[in-house]
Amino acid sequence: MTPLVTLGRGLPRSMAFRFDLMGHHPKDQMVQALAAVKQVNPEMYFYGEGWNFGEVQDDKRFVQATQKHLAGTGIGSFSDRLRDAVRGGSPFDGGDTIRKTQGFGNGALVDANEMDGVDRATALHQADLVRLGMAGNLKDFILTDKDGMPKKGSDIDYNGQPAGYAQDPTEIQNYVDKHDNQTLFDNLIYKAPQGADLVRMQGVSLATAMLGQGIPFTHAGVELLRSKSMERDSYDSGDWGWPRKDKDGDNYPLIEKVLGKHVKPSGADMATMVGFYQELAELRQSSRLLRLGSGAEVIKRVDFRNTGPDQEPGLIVMTVDDGINAGADLDPAIDGLVVMINATNAPQSISDFRDGNDQPIDLTSLQLSPAHHGGESIARDAAVNGGTLTLGAWSAAVFVKPQSGAQGTGLPVGKKTDLSTVPPFGDTAVYLKGFLNEWGNTNQMTFTSNFMYEFTTEVSSDKLGTTNVKIADASWGPLNYGSCNAGDKLVVGTPLTLCKGGDTGNIGLDLAKAGSYKFVFTAMNKDKPTLSVSFTEPVQSCKVLDTVAGNPLGYNLFVKGELSGWAAQPQYQLSYKGMDGDLAIYQAAFNYTGSTEFKVANEDWSKEYLLNGGGAVTAETGYAIGFSQPGSANNSITLPQGLWSVLVKVDPAGTKAGTAVIQECSAK
Repeated sequence: MTPLVTLGRGLPRSMAFRFDLMGHHPKDQMVQALAAVKQVNPEMYFYGEGWNFGEVQDDKRFVQATQKHLAGTGIGSFSDRLRDAVRGGSPFDGGDTIRKTQGFGNGALVDANEMDGVDRATALHQADLVRLGMAGNLKDFILTDKDGMPKKGSDIDYNGQPAGYAQDPTEIQNYVDKHDNQTLFDNLIYKAPQGADLVRMQGVSLATAMLGQGIPFTHAGVELLRSKSMERDSYDSGDWGWPRKDKDGDNYPLIEKVLGKHVKPSGADMATMVGFYQELAELRQSSRLLRLGSGAEVIKRVDFRNTGPDQEPGLIVMTVDDGINAGADLDPAIDGLVVMINATNAPQSISDFRDGNDQPIDLTSLQLSPAHHGGESIARDAAVNGGTLTLGAWSAAVFVKPQSGAQGTGLPVGKKTDLSTVPPFGDTAVYLKGFLNEWGNTNQMTFTSNFMYEFTTEVSSDKLGTTNVKIADASWGPLNYGSCNAGDKLVVGTPLTLCKGGDTGNIGLDLAKAGSYKFVFTAMNKDKPTLSVSFTEPVQSCKVLDTVAGNPLGYNLFVKGELSGWAAQPQYQLSYKGMDGDLAIYQAAFNYTGSTEFKVANEDWSKEYLLNGGGAVTAETGYAIGFSQPGSANNSITLPQGLWSVLVKVDPAGTKAGTAVIQECSAK
């Protein structure tokens, strides 16, 4: 890469280098080369094809400069996610499959051709991929998906891979057309229904890239409805006639069929498309809100309306906030904007936008962006009427919320952006594997909140000893975590940092006592998640034990609290019941209903005990019990009507931890 640095010295500012087959370069080489070039020109930019294939596929020789490895590098890669969702199918489709696989930009579901090959679920998933692409294809962007579930971009599927992979929108080239594969216009001819307005379809398809976050990439001639005579790979081809037979011969019957369904574009059509392209470029330039530079700003400001299972198919509505809750005033002229893309053959309207508190957002002041052209505009029939936005068929529009003086309310994002409510691994099931030699998919963990998965199990005395565990998905695939260092062991009460990959070691765990073991896997940072385990003594079946002579503690214990007026009342005294090894057993049994704060203490408060260090406790749960300082926090509990037992086991010598349990009990 050294020649790049030398070349960079003579280049004007704001230049960029594009790398073909960039995935065949080591990631470190690309990062180091960019850093060297930026020393000469700080505005230099690298981008390229981050495809994962060939003799270096899956990092066989080095960590490649592929899409999944480029987050945080500042290096851009072409995103096939938005491309395939807009165009439909795959660049490698052939024959009737090409026509059957319509995309968002050519009528999938909403304007189906005669093959009608796209069902609702597929069309809505395509729309999700378009939305994610318009949000910069960020791995951490939260999107309410087609099923109504909030998902991070990295948890949305793209052919078995994470759809979102970028940290910042500048690491994404959004495109729907470039030199590889059929041109956008040829693709429309292949897929659009007979009689479709191909010029407007072309404009709407381009709008997904040009009006979204990320860096739009457009193919020379796209504004002129450029065609390659239906050819996918035009390398070494002539200028006229049918595509080369060795590359497109199987598509000849389909080409002949679809060419008969569409009128050849006229000069007027090309002029209209040139106008659309200029209009989209001017809209993008009109506000910094369409060019957010960081992932953090996108996550804070960008949201999508018309999502989930009840959405109107073919309609994408993106809001970008610049109000008082968004932070810096990036565009002093407006408090926010709405990008509305109608990829259907009928007018569409929308009005109900909600903020993070699920309150309606006032849209009455919105107006069409002045950057739109008059006459034949890409924003056909766009209008605002009493807070309802309307847009004509196969159109795209930007509506703005004018700012008067200081920042106003803006267009705040909805409440779905709470990351802690989203399972870090999406729909992928997480398992605790290896526990008690169970290496299959038996011990599935449950997502609770705050990036945490939990699994609780009982261990009997005949299962004690050392066991090994790992965290993995069902097939030991990408979700596979183990020890970072040989000999790492999990200790009760101490979180252990895990490392990712199939070559990580097992994690040892000593099971010293019978009881309940609760495992918590926390994946706030999926590169360095943690695993912890807590232990609870087994809860025995309750009965009021016989009182025996003696008092190893040398003082009397009482349950003292609101239930007793904080006094040492006889009915709340804990009587001595015998020994359990080195621990003395004391128990009180009394009828009670209600909520109370309490402590276990002697008459003069010179000896005080707390369960679980203080705070709220629940019945039928075993807790550790220990001395507390006078005046420290209390315990609290709420109990329904019943006969309640408070049973504690304490060490008269004060050297061992004790236990306590509160249970509903029947008299002996």
